[in-house]
This record gives sequence, C-alpha cells and structure tokens, in this order.
Amino acid sequence: GAISSDLAAVTNTRLQGKINELSQEHHRLGNEVSALGGRFGLLAGSIIGAIPGFMVYKAAEFQKSLSELSAITGATGAQLDFMSAQALHLASTTTHSATDVLTAYKLIASAKPDLLDNAAALTQVTEKILILSDAAGMSLPDAATALGGAMNQFGAQANEAGRFINVMAAGAKYGSSEINQTAEALKVVGTVAANMKISFEETNAAIQAMATVSLKGSEAGTGFRSVLFHLAAQSRDDWNPEVVGLTKALENLKAAHLTSTEKMKLFGLEAVTAASALLSQADSMGQLKAQVTDTNVALEQAAAQNNNLIGDVSRLTSKIDAFGITLGNTTTGPLRGFIGALSNATDHWRIWM
Repeated sequence: GAISSDLAAVTNTRLQGKINELSQEHHRLGNEVSALGGRFGLLAGSIIGAIPGFMVYKAAEFQKSLSELSAITGATGAQLDFMSAQALHLASTTTHSATDVLTAYKLIASAKPDLLDNAAALTQVTEKILILSDAAGMSLPDAATALGGAMNQFGAQANEAGRFINVMAAGAKYGSSEINQTAEALKVVGTVAANMKISFEETNAAIQAMATVSLKGSEAGTGFRSVLFHLAAQSRDDWNPEVVGLTKALENLKAAHLTSTEKMKLFGLEAVTAASALLSQADSMGQLKAQVTDTNVALEQAAAQNNNLIGDVSRLTSKIDAFGITLGNTTTGPLRGFIGALSNATDHWRIWM
C-alpha cells in the first residue's frame, strides 16, 4: 500500500510538471501570435497609410504625361479627355500601364503625324502598337517605329494597322527575319515597293525569302531595292514586277536559267547577290506570301507571351495603376489649388521680409 501511494505521488508530480510546461508553452505562443498580429497590423497600417500618397503620385505622373501628349498632338478638351479615358481603359485590359499607353500615343503621333487630328484613329493604331510590342517582345518605341514607318510607306489608313502587325508577326514566325530586322529593310525598300504596286504582304515575303540566305535588315532592303530598279528598267514585261507582280516576275526569271554572266549584266555588281538570293527562293515566295496574309498571328503571339505568371502580375499591376490614377485624379485639383495658394503666400512673405 505504501509503495502504491508513493508511485501515485510521483506520477502526479510528473503530470503536474507536464501541465505547467504546456501552460508556459501556450503562453509563449500566445505572446508570439500577439506580437505577430501587432507587426501585421503595423504593416497593414503602413500600407493603408501609403495608399493615398501612391494614388496622388500615380495621378500626377499620368497628368504630366497627358500634358506632354497635349503639347505634342495639340489635343485639348474633348479629344484629350477621350485619349485619357482610352489610356485608362487599355491599362485595365492589357499588361501596359496607363502612362505607357500615353507614351505609345506620343510615339505614334510622332511616327504618323497625319493622325494628329483624329483621336479615334490615333487610338486605333496605338492599341496595335501595344499588341505588337507584346507579340514580339519589342519596346514601345521600336514597335511604334516599325508599324508607323511601314504604314507611312504603303499609305495605309488607321483601320489597316491590325493587318500590318499581323503580316510582320507572321513573317517573323514563318521566316528568318525578326520584326526589327524587317523594319530596317522596309525603311530602305518600302516606298519603292509600294510605288511599284507590290503589296505589303508580298514585300514581307520577299524580305523573309532573302533572310533565308542570311540577307537581313538594311542590307536586304538595299539589295531588294536595287533588284526592283533593275527589273523595272529592263525591257521584258514578264520579268517586270510592275506588270506581272513580283512573285510571277521572279518565277519567270528563274525559269529563264540565266548564267552568272547574264545575271551580272542584268543586275550589276551591287544587286546580283540580292537577285540570286531572291531567285533561289522564288519557288517559296507564293507560300511565304500566303503564310503572312489574313492571319491573327500578332494577337495569338501577344496572348501566348502573356499566358504566364509574369503576364498575370503585369495585368494586375496595370489594373491597380489605372484604379489608383482614377481615384488620385479626384484629389489633384484641390492639391494644385492648395500648392498654388501656398506658393503665392510664400511670395508675399518673401517680399514682406
């Protein structure tokens, strides 16, 4: 009986010790949770406190960019309000911020000044620049230069911007010349090709055909332009792109099986390399032209490029940015009034002192 009593006492002591340990651990965990809650509360408070400043900053940045757009385009009043609303709309539906959209407006306004009097047309082309930028991974300035330059050379209207970006994107997809390289070639040959009634699609097919044999960029453009000049100057209609079209002219020329000496005589030293490149790809020209015609490749590539976590984050960031600007715009008026009054008061104090 004595042994049982002692064993019970020892067991009870150990159990009470364990209970005390658990109680202390519970108390410690409680303190840590409380401290974590406090830190989270401070963080949340800091974030919430920073939101008004963030909104005001974003709105101020947006309005500055809007003022620059007004200075460049001459847009004021309803036109400027329209572009402002469109920038916020595009920011909420793409991966680009509202300020980026205004930058795209400014870039295309410089590249295509004929659109300055038409805010809707300017918006139409600007939207396509954003798509081309996403599709090709290009900067906005490069996308604006590529699209604006090509449209100018071929006398395209704003409603053709979608066709142009799809042709360039499809060319890069199915050929060997990237969009920026194609743009460099077009700078040199685009106007000549357009004047000879060669379509934008066929011009791109020829640039891609030349890229297959490593003639790219301005080198391809210079060579292609020389080939066109020589073909237009010779006497056979079936070799003249202005008469039978570029693809047919190349097919006819290839079928003639010219010797190297005859090619040199026809094209001259400066153009014979480009001519040989085009003739070597004459059989594929029709297929290349078909591949770049009537597609949605730019839209498809832009969607594919952004179908990932980075794209999701970019879209969310743009939405938050647009939301912040919208709310911030309601405070900038009173703030400007307050700052103006403070500035005037400072002038008065300075004079008085």
